[in-house]
Amino acid sequence: MDIEVFFKKVYSIAFRLVGEEKIASEMATYAIERTSKMLKKKNHVNSNMFKITVIEVCKIFLDESTVRGKDVKYHLHKYKEHELELKQLQEAILTLEPLRRVILIWRDMLGFKLGEIIPALNRSEKDMHCELASARMQIKEQLNVVGILN
Repeated sequence: MDIEVFFKKVYSIAFRLVGEEKIASEMATYAIERTSKMLKKKNHVNSNMFKITVIEVCKIFLDESTVRGKDVKYHLHKYKEHELELKQLQEAILTLEPLRRVILIWRDMLGFKLGEIIPALNRSEKDMHCELASARMQIKEQLNVVGILN
């Protein structure tokens, strides 16, 4: 993966977790700094490096959520009308508990296996599957309320 694409993807993951540009940028930068020693080629990132960096973003997010508390509210920028569904999906994601948010993004948005993030979360794979199912149900219920999934 090209380094520029790598940066954009890491930032995108961070933004999906926090919903605020400045915090997402800081999280992505910090995660990349922590894992950049592993880069072997200057302008190319392999998939393993991407996974390791995303795990760092998730760890940073969970650490920060513990410090700030679970009920921190994030504000999203206004979207154009045709982007309303994406906005509502992002808002629904932001209502999830931090652990559920990380698991949902890791599995459903990135398509990674839950077993690959076990070391970062200190949870069993069975527990993570339960959290993922609960996160999906919560998202579905919220999107039904706003009329997206009728």
